[in-house]
Amino acid sequence: MNINKHLCYHQYLISNNKENVFLCPNINDSNLNRNSDIDDYFMIFQNLMTNIIDFSILYLSKKDYIKKRKKTILMLKEILINYSLSDKTFHLAISLLDSIFMKINAINEMNIIAIFCLIIASKFIENDSFKSTLLEQNYSKQISSNYKNDEIYILKLIDYNLNITTAYDVLNLILTQQNILFDGEEKKNKFSTHHMAIVYLNKLIENEIILTLNPIEISFGIIQLIRKRLKLIPENKEIYKLFFKDYNNKNFTKAYLIFYNLFCNKNKRNENKQIQNYENEKNYQILSLKKKNGEFCPILVA
Repeated sequence: MNINKHLCYHQYLISNNKENVFLCPNINDSNLNRNSDIDDYFMIFQNLMTNIIDFSILYLSKKDYIKKRKKTILMLKEILINYSLSDKTFHLAISLLDSIFMKINAINEMNIIAIFCLIIASKFIENDSFKSTLLEQNYSKQISSNYKNDEIYILKLIDYNLNITTAYDVLNLILTQQNILFDGEEKKNKFSTHHMAIVYLNKLIENEIILTLNPIEISFGIIQLIRKRLKLIPENKEIYKLFFKDYNNKNFTKAYLIFYNLFCNKNKRNENKQIQNYENEKNYQILSLKKKNGEFCPILVA
């Protein structure tokens, strides 16, 4: 397969530019057994779903927050890189920040609150306590003269709840089944599909449109985007069976099209045409696959 012909060949996302490439853990690409217990996956997935927060109110009513959000996230990203913290810490910190600003309106203190969120998230997530301790020591005096009381105030705002399900959590769970997700095609390419998925996610988190989608839609939208890059049929229903008892009521095409617009298509005036092309391509590939397998297949109409 010639990857140079892919429609979604995002070289700028995998460059050496710090602004585009973010920390990605050195994950082994080994996959769990395809015959793993589906009920176990469904149970884990359901547990994650119980801790999902709807941030759409921020997108709809907190315009001042939205304007400053990206700049604040980029600041957190720079700190995270400097202290070698994990992606999981980064995404939890942003979720904490979004949660706090659903309750208060303190735009002038947004960067200070964001650093508090990062310190709190690092204490909760990082296995190496030295990282979070060093981060706290270096920033506590800079951001607050009464650090401990202010930290308690921040924790009260989030009801001491750090068990927030982020898109990173969901995506990591889904990516344990890469053979099913990408039909084994990822092994033929020079890039790591896990790394690419996290790169997409870390870039998407800066965009306010992410607040209109839940972590499940975000995760499966990214998976479809990578499948598009691998020139596979955009959807693979087999993987959804691990997470949904009734997949027919789930549709992640909306998230995929949003991400395709952001990363692949510079002309944003042809959304309806893109939807039509998406359906045509999916139907064409399904038809080709059935013909290859010798199955009788009527003409598909998009």
